[in-house]
Formats: sequence, structure tokens, C-alpha cells
Amino acid sequence: MPKRSTDRVPQERANLALKKWWWRSGWATLLAVVATAVAAFVLAGVFTVLLSKISDGQLRPSRISDRKIALSDILKLSFAMVAGIGGAAGLALAHRKQCVSERDEWRANDSVRMNRFQAAADQLGHESAAVRMIGLYRMSSLSDDFPSEPTSQQQFVDVICAYMRLPLPDNTERRAEEVQVRRTALDVIRARVQKNNDQWSDCEFDFTGATFDGGSLERANFRKTVLFFDCNFVKNDFRFTDMVIDADIRFRDSKFLGGDIRFDKSDITSKGRLSFLNVEFATSVCFADMKIEGTPSASASAGSVTCGKVEFKKARFTENEVTFHNTEVQGLLTFAEASFKTTVRFRGLKLRSGCNVDFSDATFTRGDVRFDLSEMEGGTLKFDGATIGTISGTSLARLTFGPAKLRETIISFYGEPETSSNPESPIPTGLKVAKLLPTGLLDFGNTQFLPGRIVFNQDVFKGGKLMVDSSSLTEAAGAIAGIKLTSDLPYLDLL
Repeated sequence: MPKRSTDRVPQERANLALKKWWWRSGWATLLAVVATAVAAFVLAGVFTVLLSKISDGQLRPSRISDRKIALSDILKLSFAMVAGIGGAAGLALAHRKQCVSERDEWRANDSVRMNRFQAAADQLGHESAAVRMIGLYRMSSLSDDFPSEPTSQQQFVDVICAYMRLPLPDNTERRAEEVQVRRTALDVIRARVQKNNDQWSDCEFDFTGATFDGGSLERANFRKTVLFFDCNFVKNDFRFTDMVIDADIRFRDSKFLGGDIRFDKSDITSKGRLSFLNVEFATSVCFADMKIEGTPSASASAGSVTCGKVEFKKARFTENEVTFHNTEVQGLLTFAEASFKTTVRFRGLKLRSGCNVDFSDATFTRGDVRFDLSEMEGGTLKFDGATIGTISGTSLARLTFGPAKLRETIISFYGEPETSSNPESPIPTGLKVAKLLPTGLLDFGNTQFLPGRIVFNQDVFKGGKLMVDSSSLTEAAGAIAGIKLTSDLPYLDLL
């Protein structure tokens, strides 16, 4: 266990709290002293004024009885002011005594907390898995006892994350025991990032280099950055189901190598981002019923959105099936430069106006990427610069779009569809062009365009097939189906 986790963390917290205490008690004592000084100054002023008036004859009574009354009033006022000064001084001394008492009590309590923290940290480094598990529970119990201290909460999280980053033992028996301890650590985290218990939701989590052999962060609500850099998910199932993502969750250079990985029913808010950079998916992964929130900006340029983002840049889908069933995109979903060697299903995809699903520069070498039963109401499917199929081989790479309903949706295989306002004019050169190679297949069978547009030109076709059987195409589509395109007819309008 890192030394910071056991020594410096509680000491830093103690020093910070002590400074805060001195600040509060010092100001309170200063205010009491100032009040006493003001009262004394006022009393001195009153006496000065009274003596001045008596010496001038302004308060000289006409009768002896009036003189006695005047002196009596002066004495009463004097005693009252002296009592007030004494009371103020007494309050100042009492407050000071209380502050000293609170300081001593705080120091005693903090000493207990530091001892508890040290004991829990020591148990996390124990050889016995049972003792390490007790250490996790003691650490979480200490966190629960002081939920109003955000700095302390982050420190507890840092200690548990540091433990998670330690390598798993090579010994089979010890590894199995440690896997159970790591799952307990995840349970401790998950219990404190829920909607009804979010004391750790505003903490940052760094799992860089960790190995996860099963576990769950189900229904987690993260509002700060969570890092899964260079992580391995092996053997057993892991669930990120039903999460609410209000911040940035990053997977980079990680590998999903075993078990069933589920991100289904997660909600990426307009402030959230879920990114997978250079990540390998070699096992079953489910992103079904995911919602990517976003609101098109009326004042911004066309297509711009303030939205959540899910990014699979340079991701590798190599084995087993990956599903995005019933995913609703009101923001940005990008697979730029990703490679597909397996079946990926977007069945029931809902794409809203002003939003994009981006496959730019992606590579499809085998498998079937399916968009069947999708309902797209605006937005763009971008395959600019993508490569579909291979020059040789028997494995088919297929993009299947039907049966589906596409209303005012653009499917782009060549640059940006907004580059020219005249559909009869050539698309400017220098833009990304998709390539359909001999083992590639684009299948628009039974797709309804109500209306829509496919953007490509003859440079797209280096072989492969384009299927449009039973699609609601215009007569111009006959020439397209026969791959008789010219550079001055880069668009296919589907009405």
C-alpha cells in the first residue's frame, strides 16, 4: 500500500481541519474583544460628557432631592455599563474556554479517526483475504461516519482505487481469494455512488492498470472523471448496467477479453461522455437501450448539438456479438477508425434530427453490422473514408440497413453532404471516400426512405455489391443499383 494512503492522508486532513478551527475560534474571540473595547469606549465617553455638563452647571439641580435623583441615575447607568462590560468580557472568556474544549475534543476525535484510518489501511495490506475484506468495510464505515467532509471522501476513494490497481497474484488459490476481495471493493464503491446515496458521486476514480475478473457498478451515478486506462476485463461478467453518466468516463487501451460485459440501459446526459479509445472488444458486449441525451441548438449552425457523447475511436470489435439494441441517439455516437470483425447489431436504433452516428475511416473486414428495424428521423449515418470488405477472401463484410424506416436521414459514403447546395454539381475533391471492396456488401433491402439521401460516387465501388431489392427507391435508383454512377451525380435522393 502506498505510504501516502496510510500516513500523509489523515495528517493532511488533520492539519486542514485544525487551520479551519483556529480561523473560526480566532475570529470569534476577536469579535468579543472588540465588543468589550467598544463598550468601555462608550462608557468613558458618557462619563466625560456628564462631567463636562456638571462642571458647566448644565446639570446643577435646583433642589437637594433633584441632586440626589441625578446622582442616583448616574450611578445606575454607571453600574449598568460596568455590568455590561463585565458580561461581555465573561462571554469572551466563556467562548474562549468553549473553543479550547472543542479543540481538545476535536483533537481527541481526530486521533481516533486517524487510528481507525491507519488500522483499516494496515488491514488492506494483510496477507489474509478475510482481513483485507474487513479493512475495506472498516474504511467504508469510516467514510460513512464523516459524510460532510468532501476532501476526506476523495481520500478514501483514492486508497481503495490504489488497492484496485495492484496486480493480481499469480497463484491460482490466492488469485481466487483476491478476486472476491476486489468484488467487495466494487460493492463498497457502488453502494456510495447511487442516486439515494451519492457521497462518492462527486469523487474522481482512477482504475488505471486494474484487472477486473467480474463485478458490478450497476446503477452508478458518476459526476466526476472516471478512468479505466490500460485495464483488463477477464473471465467473469461485469455490469455497468443502468448507469447515469454526468461526467467523463474514459476507457483507453483497455481490453474486454472474457465474460459478458453489459452497459445496457445507461443514460449519458448532455454533460456526460463515455469514450473507448483504442479498446479491444473480444467478448460479448451489450449496449442495448442506451440513451445519449442532447438538445439541438437553435442558435448554432445546422447539425450542431449540445449533447452527450459516446466514442469508440479506434476500438476493435474482434469476437462475439456486440449489441446496441434500441439505442436512442440524441447526441453523438462515433466509431471513427474502429475495426469490425464480428457482428454488431444496432437493431431498433433511434437517430434524432441534428445528431450523428459516425463510422468515418472505420474498417469492416468480416461480420454483419445491422441497422434493421431502425427508426431514424433526421440525422446522419457517416461512413466517409470507411473500408467495407477485403480485396480477397471468403469472409463477407456486410452492412444491412433494412428493414428500417429512414425519414429525412442522410447516409453518407463520401465527404459531407452539405458541401454543395446543387445536387447536380460534383462534390469537391479532397474529401474522404468510402471503399466497397469485393467481399463487401451494402444491403438496403426493404428500407423505406421517407425521404432520405445516400451520398456516394463511382469512386466508392472497387467491387462488392449494392442491394436495393424491395426498397422504396425512385427510378434513378436503377442506375445506382447497377453501379452506373458518374462524378457529376454523387447523390441519390430517395423520396
